[in-house]
Amino acid sequence: MAMSLKDLIQNILTEHHVLLRRELPRLELLLGEITSEFGAQNQKLCEAFETFKKVKSKIEIHLGDEEQFLFPACLKLENIEVGSQSIDEVTAGPNLLERLVEMESEHENSGKAFEAILAVVKSIAADEDRADGICHQFVAGLASVIADLKVHVQKENEQVHPRARQLLSQL
Repeated sequence: MAMSLKDLIQNILTEHHVLLRRELPRLELLLGEITSEFGAQNQKLCEAFETFKKVKSKIEIHLGDEEQFLFPACLKLENIEVGSQSIDEVTAGPNLLERLVEMESEHENSGKAFEAILAVVKSIAADEDRADGICHQFVAGLASVIADLKVHVQKENEQVHPRARQLLSQL
């Protein structure tokens, strides 16, 4: 049996958003240390660190958008009665359908960026005799985030967003 939209959103918030908020700052610190140690000899690593910081910032904004706009709008849609004033509350502000498309693009771009960063750090961990446990901690941590992000994105793109589109089409 499929989860209710409310339960699905709660699962995303407590399982996936919490993980990202915990792990991304930790990984940024680790990658900063790796860049301090190996960045002088490796421009790709410096670029990867800058990309990581940008993606982390975009994800933090994206999570806020979901928590402050998308998820509350979806829950209101699910509980709306056609012809009620609540419809105006949901349809006011940013266009929900357009925002869903933007969020799906953001999902795809974040995953690709993290995969590229992971490849750079893996190459350092494999090539540098001096690469210590910190590289391996980062690689394991980012690989875990990427795996979780795939499940997270699947839940949103294949379950939450289609339900939101379906509910909007019924207005």
